[in-house]
Amino acid sequence: MPVFAVCALVGILGGLWLPVFSAASHWPLAILLVGSLAWWVSGARLLVGVVAFAFASLQGHWYQEHSLPEALVGEDIVVEGVIAELPRVSKYSTSFLFRLLPQPSHASFPQFAILRIYAPGPTPKAGERWQFKVRLKRPLSTVNSGGLDVESWLMTAHIHARGSVRHCPINRRVAIGAGFTRVLRFRSRLRDAMGRVLGATPALPLITGISIGARDGISPPTWQILRDSGTSHLVAISGLHIGLIALASWWPGRLLGWLLYCLGWVKQPLAVARICVLIAACCYGLLAGSSIPTVRAAVMLAVALLLAAMQRQRRPRSVLGAALVIVITLHPLSVLSGGFWLSFAAVALLYTFLGQPWASRIRQDGWREKIKSGCRSTVQGALQSQLLLSLGLAVPTLLIFGKVSLVAPLANLVAVPLFTVWILPATLAGAALTAMSGSPGAPLLNMAAVGLVWLTAFLEKLVALPAAAWQPGNLALTSIAVLSAGIIVLLLPRPFPGRLAALALIACVACRDHRPFRPALRVRVLDVG
Repeated sequence: MPVFAVCALVGILGGLWLPVFSAASHWPLAILLVGSLAWWVSGARLLVGVVAFAFASLQGHWYQEHSLPEALVGEDIVVEGVIAELPRVSKYSTSFLFRLLPQPSHASFPQFAILRIYAPGPTPKAGERWQFKVRLKRPLSTVNSGGLDVESWLMTAHIHARGSVRHCPINRRVAIGAGFTRVLRFRSRLRDAMGRVLGATPALPLITGISIGARDGISPPTWQILRDSGTSHLVAISGLHIGLIALASWWPGRLLGWLLYCLGWVKQPLAVARICVLIAACCYGLLAGSSIPTVRAAVMLAVALLLAAMQRQRRPRSVLGAALVIVITLHPLSVLSGGFWLSFAAVALLYTFLGQPWASRIRQDGWREKIKSGCRSTVQGALQSQLLLSLGLAVPTLLIFGKVSLVAPLANLVAVPLFTVWILPATLAGAALTAMSGSPGAPLLNMAAVGLVWLTAFLEKLVALPAAAWQPGNLALTSIAVLSAGIIVLLLPRPFPGRLAALALIACVACRDHRPFRPALRVRVLDVG
């Protein structure tokens, strides 16, 4: 499975980079011919790559088909659609993702657009159907070194246009959407309920972010603290969240399976527990916004449950490979997102270097020895995992964000246990109680908010230290290659020689001044207010 996953990933990247099938009018025949030749030459592996190549190319072509027509750029038009995401309300405007209904007069018309309202008035809510007079433009943007590539982000999210809502009397709510909008409306009600419970608590945006994926309220300074401390991954809903949901639903599922078994309705009680876990994980994934890390974690859980039900050996590489294939099949454009690479790379590093089961590292002596060995193994595993992730993800983080946190191991050694045993369980339990009846969830949410305030204060002091983050600017390819080689040598098993040389290579790259010797352009900006 890992080999097929790698072939599929290479095919997806090639299809997005070289969209040769997009211009072909008879692409099914071309895929059949090329796929047959690949099967004859190299078997199923090359065939998987060819099919993935064609699939990604077609996805890019279909994205271009929904682009905004040139005749409508900058024109005022009336559109109708559904608010497809929780609106982001700021001091001066309100922005939201708008799913536009097709226009019969235009063969090519955007399917999704980001709209912004500047004029005061009623705020649209998620799941509602509205009619607006808008002025649209194509999703063109700029990218800076170490900054967000907005065009790639828009393409990953299948957003085909951006625009503003014009102040006009015809702007009105038409109806309340149906189908998938029920989940959006529930997320909106839950966010409002948590806002009423917590009030003006500074941790409210983080609470909604780590519970239902509504991160729009997190302020830029808070994001900066999370990035500089290397803890922004805790805000992303991924394996830790899905794992807690699976653990919370496992024992009720076991009880339900036992009751059904006693009644004679089922023959395998564990199958009922696995189904309950899978349903709970999928429902929470939908509630949390179905981001790439969330889908990856849910798919890996589903594959592990399926292999357990089939009594097959659950090899981590096979589970991760299956999750990779499913994610890029469901969302091929996700490979353009930095979160895709960091999420899968982190799990691959942990599986590769720390894949030994926890129980096998504990000595089987007396109970006191087991407790001591278990504590020692837990502390050792935490230290190893943080150092491993900090080293292994350094180069991808530099390429994506332009800088890497040097205090990330220390920050995560404090933040990850705090999240695991205090903040996240209290947040999820409080959100569940708030969704059911409101006020009973207040103590748990306030307890999580206190933990987040303490953690944020600790991280703020940590990133204020000198040299808390390394931001070299544009690294040359030779520097990236040398840095990668040094990190790979450090990550190899202990008997491998050359660790001192690897440290020397990393130190040479880190201490070198990476600014260009002769700047191509020098600009002086006079700030006039």
